Amino acid sequence: MNPGNLLDTLLSGLATSKSGELVFRKSQVLEWPKGIFDALLKDRVIKPAKPANSLDCDGCEMNCFMPVHVIPGEEGRPTRAFISCDKPINIGRVRVPLEKLTQWKFSGQLFASAIGRALGISSVPKLIGEGQVRQWNLGMIRGGTNRGDLNLHLDQNPYFEILGHQKPVRELVTFTESGLQVDREELVWLVDHPVGSSEARGYKPSKAKRESRKVDTLRKYAEWRKLAKAYQAKHPSASGRETAQYISRLPQGKGKSSDTIRRHLKKLVEIFSRH
Repeated sequence: MNPGNLLDTLLSGLATSKSGELVFRKSQVLEWPKGIFDALLKDRVIKPAKPANSLDCDGCEMNCFMPVHVIPGEEGRPTRAFISCDKPINIGRVRVPLEKLTQWKFSGQLFASAIGRALGISSVPKLIGEGQVRQWNLGMIRGGTNRGDLNLHLDQNPYFEILGHQKPVRELVTFTESGLQVDREELVWLVDHPVGSSEARGYKPSKAKRESRKVDTLRKYAEWRKLAKAYQAKHPSASGRETAQYISRLPQGKGKSSDTIRRHLKKLVEIFSRH
């Protein structure tokens, strides 16, 4: 499974979930691309859920789905978990490692909030409509000459909506080892070219253009890292926040808040430290 397939799997599962969230266990996480789970957990795209209270029992080949009993630790004894077999085969108690009960969840609200943070939107995403809501208003996106509300629709074909444009989520959101990434440059272009405007006519976004923007973004991040290393070499006691504020005042940091720069610098350091 690659990061793109993982995003598709999570979103398609969310579209059909009656509860509005997905819950998964360690065995499922092991199938995810390396580094993605930790990155998404840190970015709060996913978060810990309540421990499982039922599991497939591995006491015999029947693999029955059974409730799990947990005995809290006391008098120096650790917490224990087990399944009590009630089938004619009478296996008795089947020990369950506690880590098998650990679960995490993914929801529309978590996804919408993570996108808002990645875009530097300070407002909390708001649900649109009533009932089994699958839409969120993420807040305002400002372009060079215009601004507009960004809405997120999480149905069978998830998409963003802004000033008449509809863009598939899959084209603007990616999962990487540094977490959730959003193509802000594309959204800014859409804001400055609303549907119906003369500038918008004839616009056909291409894969080549998106890839070019991604390369430019990675090049910008690399330049921030070089600037940070040079600044901290001259100011060894400077904090990450001070370094980010310095870069935000330079031409290379134009249009980006110091918090955005600091967040990406922190992720870049983590990525390089793993290689």
